[in-house]
Amino acid sequence: MQVQIPQKTKPANASIVWYFVAFFALACGCDDQQWHDPTYIKITDTPDNRLGSSHLVSTGSTAPSLNNNNNVAGRTEPIVPLDSTLPRNTPTPKIGTGDGRPPILAVRLLDHTAFGVPIGLFADQTMLMRSDGGIQRIRNSDIVQQTILNDRFHSMERNELAQQLRAEFGRNYLVKNDNPYLVVARSEHMEAWSKRFRSLHHAFKHYCITHAIPTREIEFPLVAVVFGSRSEFLRYANSSGITIPEHCVGYYFSDSNRILLYESAGASTQETQTTICHEATHQLAFNMGLHQRRAATPLWLIEGLATMFESPLLSGLQSREGKSLWPASRQATWQALSKRPESVQRLVAGLIHNDLAFESDFENAYTIAWAMTAYLSQRNSQQFGPYLQSVGNLPPFQDYGAAQRVADFQSAFGKDSRLLTNKIIKYLESLD
Repeated sequence: MQVQIPQKTKPANASIVWYFVAFFALACGCDDQQWHDPTYIKITDTPDNRLGSSHLVSTGSTAPSLNNNNNVAGRTEPIVPLDSTLPRNTPTPKIGTGDGRPPILAVRLLDHTAFGVPIGLFADQTMLMRSDGGIQRIRNSDIVQQTILNDRFHSMERNELAQQLRAEFGRNYLVKNDNPYLVVARSEHMEAWSKRFRSLHHAFKHYCITHAIPTREIEFPLVAVVFGSRSEFLRYANSSGITIPEHCVGYYFSDSNRILLYESAGASTQETQTTICHEATHQLAFNMGLHQRRAATPLWLIEGLATMFESPLLSGLQSREGKSLWPASRQATWQALSKRPESVQRLVAGLIHNDLAFESDFENAYTIAWAMTAYLSQRNSQQFGPYLQSVGNLPPFQDYGAAQRVADFQSAFGKDSRLLTNKIIKYLESLD
Protein backbone atom coordinates (compact mmCIF):
# COMPACT_ATOMS: atom_id res chain seq x y z
CA MET A 1 0.00 0.00 0.00
CA GLN A 2 1.06 3.58 -0.48
CA VAL A 3 1.96 5.90 2.35
CA GLN A 4 0.14 9.14 2.84
CA ILE A 5 2.76 11.89 2.90
CA PRO A 6 1.65 15.38 3.98
CA GLN A 7 1.52 17.77 1.05
CA LYS A 8 3.88 20.19 2.74
CA THR A 9 6.58 17.50 2.96
CA LYS A 10 8.95 17.45 0.00
CA PRO A 11 10.74 14.10 -0.07
CA ALA A 12 13.57 13.83 -2.56
CA ASN A 13 12.70 10.20 -3.20
CA ALA A 14 9.46 8.30 -2.57
CA SER A 15 11.47 5.33 -1.28
CA ILE A 16 12.00 7.27 1.95
CA VAL A 17 8.70 5.91 3.23
CA TRP A 18 10.06 2.37 3.70
CA TYR A 19 11.76 3.42 6.91
CA PHE A 20 8.71 3.87 9.01
CA VAL A 21 8.10 0.38 10.34
CA ALA A 22 11.42 -1.37 9.96
CA PHE A 23 13.43 1.22 11.87
CA PHE A 24 11.16 1.88 14.83
CA ALA A 25 13.64 -0.34 16.71
CA LEU A 26 16.05 2.57 16.92
CA ALA A 27 13.63 4.24 19.32
CA CYS A 28 12.60 1.20 21.25
CA GLY A 29 14.75 -1.87 20.63
CA CYS A 30 13.48 -5.43 20.88
CA ASP A 31 14.73 -8.97 20.60
CA ASP A 32 17.46 -9.76 18.08
CA GLN A 33 16.21 -10.95 14.72
CA GLN A 34 17.13 -10.64 11.05
CA TRP A 35 16.08 -7.64 9.02
CA HIS A 36 13.21 -8.37 6.68
CA ASP A 37 11.43 -6.51 3.91
CA PRO A 38 9.78 -3.47 5.48
CA THR A 39 6.03 -3.16 5.65
CA TYR A 40 4.55 0.21 4.84
CA ILE A 41 2.69 2.20 7.40
CA LYS A 42 -0.22 4.54 6.89
CA ILE A 43 -0.21 7.65 9.04
CA THR A 44 -3.65 9.19 9.46
CA ASP A 45 -3.36 11.34 12.55
CA THR A 46 -1.19 13.96 14.18
CA PRO A 47 0.68 12.54 17.19
CA ASP A 48 -1.14 13.20 20.44
CA ASN A 49 0.65 15.75 22.62
CA ARG A 50 0.89 13.35 25.53
CA LEU A 51 2.41 10.56 23.47
CA GLY A 52 4.45 12.83 21.26
CA SER A 53 6.05 14.76 24.10
CA SER A 54 8.76 13.48 26.37
CA HIS A 55 8.53 11.42 29.49
CA LEU A 56 9.21 13.81 32.35
CA VAL A 57 9.45 12.48 35.89
CA SER A 58 9.29 14.55 39.04
CA THR A 59 10.51 13.20 42.35
CA GLY A 60 8.70 15.95 44.21
CA SER A 61 5.05 16.19 45.21
CA THR A 62 3.76 17.66 41.97
CA ALA A 63 2.16 15.17 39.61
CA PRO A 64 4.39 14.41 36.62
CA SER A 65 3.51 14.80 32.99
CA LEU A 66 1.93 11.68 31.52
CA ASN A 67 3.53 12.45 28.21
CA ASN A 68 4.77 8.92 27.70
CA ASN A 69 1.35 7.34 27.49
CA ASN A 70 -1.46 7.85 25.04
CA ASN A 71 -4.30 5.97 26.71
CA VAL A 72 -5.09 8.57 29.35
CA ALA A 73 -7.92 11.06 29.57
CA GLY A 74 -10.27 8.62 27.86
CA ARG A 75 -8.40 8.36 24.57
CA THR A 76 -9.12 5.04 22.89
CA GLU A 77 -8.36 5.42 19.19
CA PRO A 78 -4.92 4.46 17.85
CA ILE A 79 -2.48 7.30 17.30
CA VAL A 80 -0.99 5.55 14.26
CA PRO A 81 -3.05 2.68 12.88
CA LEU A 82 -0.70 0.08 11.39
CA ASP A 83 -1.48 -1.82 8.24
CA SER A 84 -3.59 -4.90 8.91
CA THR A 85 -0.79 -7.16 7.70
CA LEU A 86 1.09 -6.41 10.90
CA PRO A 87 -0.36 -8.35 13.88
CA ARG A 88 -0.59 -6.44 17.14
CA ASN A 89 2.33 -8.26 18.78
CA THR A 90 4.67 -8.31 15.78
CA PRO A 91 8.15 -7.72 17.29
CA THR A 92 9.90 -4.58 16.18
CA PRO A 93 13.14 -5.44 14.33
CA LYS A 94 16.29 -4.52 16.22
CA ILE A 95 18.95 -2.52 14.44
CA GLY A 96 21.36 -4.88 12.77
CA THR A 97 25.06 -4.70 12.02
CA GLY A 98 27.09 -4.16 8.89
CA ASP A 99 25.01 -3.98 5.74
CA GLY A 100 21.87 -4.58 7.81
CA ARG A 101 22.05 -1.10 9.24
CA PRO A 102 19.72 1.47 7.68
CA PRO A 103 21.00 4.29 5.51
CA ILE A 104 21.01 7.82 6.89
CA LEU A 105 18.35 10.30 5.86
CA ALA A 106 19.49 13.90 5.39
CA VAL A 107 16.70 16.40 6.02
CA ARG A 108 17.57 19.86 4.75
CA LEU A 109 15.92 22.74 6.59
CA LEU A 110 16.23 26.47 6.00
CA ASP A 111 19.11 26.97 8.45
CA HIS A 112 20.73 23.53 8.80
CA THR A 113 20.56 19.88 7.78
CA ALA A 114 19.46 17.16 10.20
CA PHE A 115 20.74 13.59 9.89
CA GLY A 116 19.29 10.36 11.25
CA VAL A 117 16.67 7.67 10.76
CA PRO A 118 12.94 8.51 10.68
CA ILE A 119 10.92 6.74 13.36
CA GLY A 120 7.58 8.48 12.77
CA LEU A 121 5.90 10.45 10.01
CA PHE A 122 2.82 12.44 10.94
CA ALA A 123 0.58 15.01 9.31
CA ASP A 124 2.52 17.90 10.82
CA GLN A 125 5.91 16.56 11.87
CA THR A 126 8.64 14.00 11.28
CA MET A 127 10.47 12.36 14.19
CA LEU A 128 14.12 11.64 13.46
CA MET A 129 16.42 9.43 15.53
CA ARG A 130 19.88 11.02 15.66
CA SER A 131 23.16 9.17 16.10
CA ASP A 132 23.48 10.46 19.69
CA GLY A 133 20.22 8.68 20.61
CA GLY A 134 18.17 11.86 20.72
CA ILE A 135 14.86 12.21 18.89
CA GLN A 136 14.50 15.38 16.83
CA ARG A 137 11.05 16.71 15.95
CA ILE A 138 10.90 18.47 12.60
CA ARG A 139 7.90 20.39 11.34
CA ASN A 140 7.08 19.14 7.86
CA SER A 141 6.45 22.71 6.73
CA ASP A 142 10.15 23.48 7.45
CA ILE A 143 11.52 20.66 5.28
CA VAL A 144 13.16 21.85 2.05
CA GLN A 145 14.53 18.52 0.82
CA GLN A 146 15.14 14.95 1.95
CA THR A 147 17.90 12.70 0.64
CA ILE A 148 18.85 9.10 1.42
CA LEU A 149 22.63 8.89 1.83
CA ASN A 150 24.95 5.98 1.14
CA ASP A 151 26.28 6.15 4.70
CA ARG A 152 24.81 3.65 7.16
CA PHE A 153 23.41 4.59 10.52
CA HIS A 154 25.60 3.99 13.56
CA SER A 155 25.44 5.34 17.07
CA MET A 156 27.86 8.19 17.60
CA GLU A 157 31.33 7.31 18.84
CA ARG A 158 31.69 7.98 22.55
CA ASN A 159 34.68 10.29 22.12
CA GLU A 160 32.88 12.34 19.49
CA LEU A 161 29.81 12.76 21.68
CA ALA A 162 32.04 13.65 24.64
CA GLN A 163 33.59 16.46 22.59
CA GLN A 164 30.14 17.76 21.69
CA LEU A 165 29.11 17.72 25.35
CA ARG A 166 32.23 19.67 26.35
CA ALA A 167 31.38 22.31 23.76
CA GLU A 168 27.74 22.37 24.89
CA PHE A 169 28.35 22.74 28.64
CA GLY A 170 31.56 24.78 28.67
CA ARG A 171 34.76 24.81 30.64
CA ASN A 172 33.05 24.82 34.05
CA TYR A 173 32.07 21.19 33.51
CA LEU A 174 34.00 17.99 32.94
CA VAL A 175 32.83 15.12 30.76
CA LYS A 176 33.88 11.66 31.91
CA ASN A 177 33.67 8.62 29.67
CA ASP A 178 32.60 5.90 32.08
CA ASN A 179 30.93 3.19 29.99
CA PRO A 180 27.97 3.06 29.48
CA TYR A 181 27.78 6.66 30.72
CA LEU A 182 29.09 10.02 29.66
CA VAL A 183 28.84 11.99 32.89
CA VAL A 184 28.76 15.80 32.79
CA ALA A 185 29.48 17.39 36.18
CA ARG A 186 31.62 19.91 38.07
CA SER A 187 35.19 18.71 38.41
CA GLU A 188 35.22 18.65 42.23
CA HIS A 189 32.31 16.19 42.35
CA MET A 190 32.86 14.19 39.19
CA GLU A 191 34.26 11.04 40.79
CA ALA A 192 31.41 10.78 43.28
CA TRP A 193 28.72 11.18 40.61
CA SER A 194 30.43 8.81 38.21
CA LYS A 195 30.69 6.15 40.91
CA ARG A 196 26.99 6.50 41.74
CA PHE A 197 25.84 6.01 38.17
CA ARG A 198 28.24 3.13 37.62
CA SER A 199 27.09 1.37 40.80
CA LEU A 200 23.44 1.69 39.89
CA HIS A 201 24.06 0.33 36.40
CA HIS A 202 25.80 -2.68 37.92
CA ALA A 203 22.95 -3.22 40.38
CA PHE A 204 20.30 -2.92 37.66
CA LYS A 205 22.08 -5.41 35.37
CA HIS A 206 22.54 -7.82 38.27
CA TYR A 207 18.86 -7.62 39.16
CA CYS A 208 17.78 -8.33 35.58
CA ILE A 209 20.12 -11.32 35.33
CA THR A 210 19.11 -12.88 38.66
CA HIS A 211 15.39 -12.39 37.92
CA ALA A 212 15.61 -13.66 34.31
CA ILE A 213 14.48 -10.33 32.87
CA PRO A 214 15.53 -10.10 29.20
CA THR A 215 17.59 -7.06 28.23
CA ARG A 216 19.36 -5.81 25.12
CA GLU A 217 22.71 -4.14 24.56
CA ILE A 218 22.74 -0.38 25.08
CA GLU A 219 22.90 1.21 21.64
CA PHE A 220 23.74 4.82 22.54
CA PRO A 221 25.97 6.31 25.25
CA LEU A 222 23.93 7.26 28.32
CA VAL A 223 24.33 10.96 29.03
CA ALA A 224 23.91 12.04 32.67
CA VAL A 225 24.15 15.77 33.39
CA VAL A 226 24.56 17.12 36.92
CA PHE A 227 24.24 20.91 37.05
CA GLY A 228 25.97 22.91 39.74
CA SER A 229 22.80 24.77 40.75
CA ARG A 230 19.05 24.75 40.35
CA SER A 231 19.19 27.98 38.34
CA GLU A 232 21.39 26.28 35.72
CA PHE A 233 19.08 23.27 35.75
CA LEU A 234 16.01 25.44 35.12
CA ARG A 235 17.76 27.57 32.51
CA TYR A 236 18.72 24.47 30.53
CA ALA A 237 15.19 23.06 30.79
CA ASN A 238 13.64 26.34 29.64
CA SER A 239 16.00 26.58 26.68
CA SER A 240 14.92 23.05 25.70
CA GLY A 241 11.24 23.99 25.90
CA ILE A 242 10.62 21.84 28.99
CA THR A 243 8.26 22.96 31.74
CA ILE A 244 9.60 21.81 35.11
CA PRO A 245 7.17 21.14 37.98
CA GLU A 246 7.91 23.23 41.06
CA HIS A 247 9.33 20.42 43.18
CA CYS A 248 11.13 18.54 40.43
CA VAL A 249 14.77 17.89 41.34
CA GLY A 250 15.66 15.72 38.35
CA TYR A 251 14.19 14.03 35.32
CA TYR A 252 14.75 11.66 32.44
CA PHE A 253 13.92 13.39 29.15
CA SER A 254 13.16 10.75 26.53
CA ASP A 255 13.54 13.04 23.51
CA SER A 256 17.18 13.73 24.37
CA ASN A 257 17.61 10.37 26.16
CA ARG A 258 19.40 12.22 28.97
CA ILE A 259 18.96 12.37 32.71
CA LEU A 260 19.40 15.80 34.25
CA LEU A 261 19.93 16.60 37.93
CA TYR A 262 21.43 19.39 39.97
CA GLU A 263 23.52 19.68 43.11
CA SER A 264 21.96 21.46 46.05
CA ALA A 265 23.48 22.23 49.40
CA GLY A 266 19.99 22.25 50.90
CA ALA A 267 19.03 18.82 49.58
CA SER A 268 19.40 15.87 51.92
CA THR A 269 21.61 12.93 51.03
CA GLN A 270 18.50 10.74 50.96
CA GLU A 271 16.74 13.04 48.50
CA THR A 272 19.81 13.07 46.26
CA GLN A 273 20.13 9.29 46.31
CA THR A 274 16.42 8.84 45.61
CA THR A 275 16.56 11.16 42.61
CA ILE A 276 19.64 9.48 41.13
CA CYS A 277 18.17 6.02 41.50
CA HIS A 278 14.77 6.92 40.08
CA GLU A 279 15.91 8.85 37.02
CA ALA A 280 18.85 6.58 36.21
CA THR A 281 16.55 3.55 36.37
CA HIS A 282 14.22 5.20 33.85
CA GLN A 283 17.13 5.76 31.50
CA LEU A 284 18.46 2.21 31.90
CA ALA A 285 15.05 0.59 31.46
CA PHE A 286 14.34 2.52 28.26
CA ASN A 287 17.80 1.81 26.82
CA MET A 288 18.05 -1.86 27.79
CA GLY A 289 14.75 -2.84 26.18
CA LEU A 290 12.52 -3.13 29.25
CA HIS A 291 10.44 -0.19 27.99
CA GLN A 292 10.07 1.56 24.65
CA ARG A 293 10.41 5.29 24.28
CA ARG A 294 7.41 5.63 21.97
CA ALA A 295 5.06 2.88 23.16
CA ALA A 296 2.10 3.12 25.52
CA THR A 297 3.70 1.19 28.38
CA PRO A 298 1.51 1.13 31.52
CA LEU A 299 2.69 3.90 33.78
CA TRP A 300 2.49 1.71 36.89
CA LEU A 301 5.19 -0.48 35.38
CA ILE A 302 7.45 2.43 34.38
CA GLU A 303 7.17 4.27 37.70
CA GLY A 304 6.98 1.14 39.84
CA LEU A 305 10.29 -0.16 38.50
CA ALA A 306 12.03 3.20 38.93
CA THR A 307 10.69 3.60 42.46
CA MET A 308 11.72 0.04 43.32
CA PHE A 309 15.36 0.94 42.67
CA GLU A 310 15.17 3.78 45.17
CA SER A 311 15.42 1.09 47.86
CA PRO A 312 18.81 0.76 49.59
CA LEU A 313 18.88 -3.00 49.02
CA LEU A 314 18.54 -2.81 45.24
CA SER A 315 20.34 0.42 44.37
CA GLY A 316 23.65 -0.46 45.99
CA LEU A 317 24.31 3.23 46.67
CA GLN A 318 24.05 3.16 50.45
CA SER A 319 25.95 1.47 53.23
CA ARG A 320 25.32 -2.20 53.99
CA GLU A 321 23.79 -1.38 57.36
CA GLY A 322 20.03 -1.10 57.39
CA LYS A 323 19.49 -2.05 53.77
CA SER A 324 15.83 -2.49 52.96
CA LEU A 325 13.51 -3.04 50.00
CA TRP A 326 11.49 -0.02 51.16
CA PRO A 327 12.03 3.16 49.15
CA ALA A 328 12.08 6.03 51.63
CA SER A 329 9.70 8.07 49.48
CA ARG A 330 6.89 5.50 49.78
CA GLN A 331 6.96 4.07 53.30
CA ALA A 332 4.99 6.82 55.04
CA THR A 333 2.38 6.91 52.29
CA TRP A 334 1.92 3.14 52.51
CA GLN A 335 1.49 3.24 56.29
CA ALA A 336 -1.49 5.54 55.86
CA LEU A 337 -2.86 3.73 52.82
CA SER A 338 -2.60 0.25 54.34
CA LYS A 339 -5.26 1.20 56.89
CA ARG A 340 -7.76 1.41 53.99
CA PRO A 341 -7.56 -1.96 52.18
CA GLU A 342 -10.53 -1.04 50.00
CA SER A 343 -8.54 1.93 48.65
CA VAL A 344 -5.58 -0.34 47.92
CA GLN A 345 -7.90 -2.72 46.04
CA ARG A 346 -9.40 0.16 44.05
CA LEU A 347 -5.98 1.49 43.07
CA VAL A 348 -4.61 -1.92 42.07
CA ALA A 349 -7.62 -2.62 39.86
CA GLY A 350 -7.52 0.90 38.44
CA LEU A 351 -3.83 0.82 37.50
CA ILE A 352 -4.28 -2.48 35.70
CA HIS A 353 -6.90 -0.74 33.52
CA ASN A 354 -5.39 2.70 32.91
CA ASP A 355 -3.11 5.47 34.21
CA LEU A 356 -5.76 7.90 35.46
CA ALA A 357 -4.81 7.48 39.13
CA PHE A 358 -1.52 9.24 38.40
CA GLU A 359 -3.53 12.37 37.60
CA SER A 360 -6.11 12.17 40.40
CA ASP A 361 -4.26 10.43 43.26
CA PHE A 362 -0.57 11.02 42.59
CA GLU A 363 1.13 9.94 45.83
CA ASN A 364 -0.97 6.83 46.33
CA ALA A 365 -0.66 5.84 42.66
CA TYR A 366 3.13 5.91 42.89
CA THR A 367 3.04 3.89 46.10
CA ILE A 368 0.76 1.19 44.67
CA ALA A 369 2.74 1.10 41.42
CA TRP A 370 5.87 0.39 43.47
CA ALA A 371 4.05 -2.19 45.62
CA MET A 372 2.73 -4.04 42.55
CA THR A 373 6.11 -4.06 40.83
CA ALA A 374 8.02 -5.11 43.95
CA TYR A 375 5.64 -7.95 44.77
CA LEU A 376 5.30 -9.28 41.22
CA SER A 377 9.03 -9.13 40.47
CA GLN A 378 10.05 -10.70 43.79
CA ARG A 379 7.32 -13.29 44.30
CA ASN A 380 6.15 -13.92 40.73
CA SER A 381 9.44 -13.57 38.89
CA GLN A 382 8.71 -16.44 36.46
CA GLN A 383 5.66 -14.55 35.21
CA PHE A 384 7.04 -11.03 35.63
CA GLY A 385 9.97 -11.41 33.22
CA PRO A 386 7.87 -12.63 30.27
CA TYR A 387 5.20 -10.01 31.01
CA LEU A 388 7.80 -7.24 31.04
CA GLN A 389 9.24 -8.55 27.78
CA SER A 390 5.78 -8.69 26.19
CA VAL A 391 4.97 -5.13 27.17
CA GLY A 392 8.45 -4.05 26.06
CA ASN A 393 7.59 -5.28 22.56
CA LEU A 394 4.44 -3.17 22.21
CA PRO A 395 4.30 -1.45 18.79
CA PRO A 396 5.32 2.22 18.96
CA PHE A 397 2.70 4.92 18.40
CA GLN A 398 -0.22 2.58 19.02
CA ASP A 399 -2.91 2.67 21.66
CA TYR A 400 -2.79 0.11 24.44
CA GLY A 401 -6.39 0.22 25.54
CA ALA A 402 -7.85 -0.93 28.84
CA ALA A 403 -9.26 -4.19 27.48
CA GLN A 404 -5.91 -5.36 26.11
CA ARG A 405 -4.01 -4.09 29.17
CA VAL A 406 -6.27 -6.12 31.44
CA ALA A 407 -6.11 -9.21 29.22
CA ASP A 408 -2.30 -9.16 29.13
CA PHE A 409 -2.02 -8.61 32.87
CA GLN A 410 -4.52 -11.35 33.71
CA SER A 411 -2.82 -13.75 31.32
CA ALA A 412 0.38 -13.33 33.32
CA PHE A 413 -0.86 -12.93 36.90
CA GLY A 414 -4.45 -14.16 37.11
CA LYS A 415 -7.87 -12.54 37.07
CA ASP A 416 -8.54 -11.98 40.78
CA SER A 417 -7.33 -8.45 41.59
CA ARG A 418 -8.71 -8.74 45.13
CA LEU A 419 -6.59 -11.82 45.80
CA LEU A 420 -3.60 -10.03 44.27
CA THR A 421 -4.22 -7.04 46.55
CA ASN A 422 -4.27 -9.25 49.64
CA LYS A 423 -1.00 -10.87 48.59
CA ILE A 424 0.61 -7.47 48.03
CA ILE A 425 -0.48 -6.30 51.48
CA LYS A 426 0.92 -9.43 53.15
CA TYR A 427 4.15 -9.09 51.19
CA LEU A 428 4.67 -5.51 52.29
CA GLU A 429 3.93 -6.46 55.89
CA SER A 430 6.80 -8.96 55.67
CA LEU A 431 9.36 -6.33 54.64
CA ASP A 432 11.72 -4.91 57.27
